[in-house]
Amino acid sequence: MKRIENRAQNAIRAKLKALRCAETRPESLTQEVINQAEGERAQAEAEEMMKPIGRIVLEAGEALHVDARELEYNPTFDRLCNTLEKPNMISVKASEERMEAALKAGVLEIAVDAAESARASNSIEKMLAHQMAASHKLAMMLVTRINDQMAPADAGRLSNAAARMMLAFQSGVLTLHKSRTGGKQVVVVQHVDVSSGGQAVVAGSMNADVKGLTER
Repeated sequence: MKRIENRAQNAIRAKLKALRCAETRPESLTQEVINQAEGERAQAEAEEMMKPIGRIVLEAGEALHVDARELEYNPTFDRLCNTLEKPNMISVKASEERMEAALKAGVLEIAVDAAESARASNSIEKMLAHQMAASHKLAMMLVTRINDQMAPADAGRLSNAAARMMLAFQSGVLTLHKSRTGGKQVVVVQHVDVSSGGQAVVAGSMNADVKGLTER
């Protein structure tokens, strides 16, 4: 992965150089021409460095560079799969690091499944889904350690720790929801017309001969 890491870092450095050239106020016409030329050259280098090289596996919402030599000596690569619509070297490197972190934490499969189930559409949502998967697994592990032979104090500590992990998971679900809705709440208002002699049940109550009934 060293080659990918170098290309990603070079792409970032070149991109930053291009931005600096564009933002630098020239002191003369000559300096302006030089800045423009260096900026264009740096931008071209950044774009070249960001182009994927070698074989890129696209699956399960992530992107992974696969080297046949690394596959021979590192069998865990077979478990690292991803998908990005238009992967570049920076996004591929970031994707690989996300997957490696999940693998080392022992939550690779459930992390990928959580990201797919939540239809994570960007890196932030994928990382949040991975964190939620880790919280869930840790909560379940803590619960399984509780038994009848355990001292009440120890059982209480494990229960509290498991509860905190469950709250962390639920907080992640709410955060994901808010990130997609902007934190807005939608109130549905229904208007129900009931003819004379009819009945309507609203919020557990029954009313007869109601017209223009409004449920909020």
